[in-house]
Amino acid sequence: EIGVRLVGSEMCIRDREEKKLEERRQAELAEKAYKVQKEKDTQIRKAKLIAIATIIGFVVIVGTIIGVSKHSKNVKYENAVNLYEQGHYEEAMEAFEKMGDYKDAKSQVESIRNQIQVRKNTYEQGIAYYNSGAYAEAIQQLQEVADYEDTADYLEQASSILYQQAQDAVNNGDYKLAQEKITAIPEGYSISTQAKTLLVEIDQKVAEQEKEENYAQAVNYYDEGQYDLAQQIFIELNDYSDSQNYLSAIGNYYYEQASTLFEQKEYVQCGDILSKID
Repeated sequence: EIGVRLVGSEMCIRDREEKKLEERRQAELAEKAYKVQKEKDTQIRKAKLIAIATIIGFVVIVGTIIGVSKHSKNVKYENAVNLYEQGHYEEAMEAFEKMGDYKDAKSQVESIRNQIQVRKNTYEQGIAYYNSGAYAEAIQQLQEVADYEDTADYLEQASSILYQQAQDAVNNGDYKLAQEKITAIPEGYSISTQAKTLLVEIDQKVAEQEKEENYAQAVNYYDEGQYDLAQQIFIELNDYSDSQNYLSAIGNYYYEQASTLFEQKEYVQCGDILSKID
């Protein structure tokens, strides 16, 4: 009986030890599994971080590329605008054409193309005027495209020709024609200063000529008995020639009429006539 109890006691001890060993083995397995899982989690987190960093880097790079590209296009657009504002229409149109659909580049191209055609037409019309001898019209037309091709040369030549024509008209006594020619010469050309000096002389001649013509017309009115019309012109002429003598004669005429009307007691008509006496 004592032997049986001893055997049973040993078996219990052995069972407890085996159980402890099993528990220790399970704990080691669990710890190992935990470490493995933890390592996996760490690797997954690293992979996610790398992926996120890669994506962010890609976005930054793409954004930078887009930004640089946009900035580059904007610089090119501004350069094209500057070319246009400086009058380099062909170069501006070419620059806008290279920009494709950026902003309003296409409409700019069309607009500049139309302006180039208008400038060409204006130039050709100006040259046609020049070749036909219509120098004043040529200058007026070509000044609209003064920076186009050889327009400056034509403007210079046309101005010199007009100056010579004005001088010829002065020599022929046709001062109004001379005035018309000389006033068509614009500023900024080699003959412009001389033209101003000649214009002063021409204006004086034209004013004197107009006085002569007005005086002759006033005398004609006087001779025809149209004293109202004659008087008006003589007053404007003031001291020119014997205008004052004619005004006195017209005044005497009106005074005699007024006196007669007064004697006839036609006071209203008398007052009307007296109001005409200067």
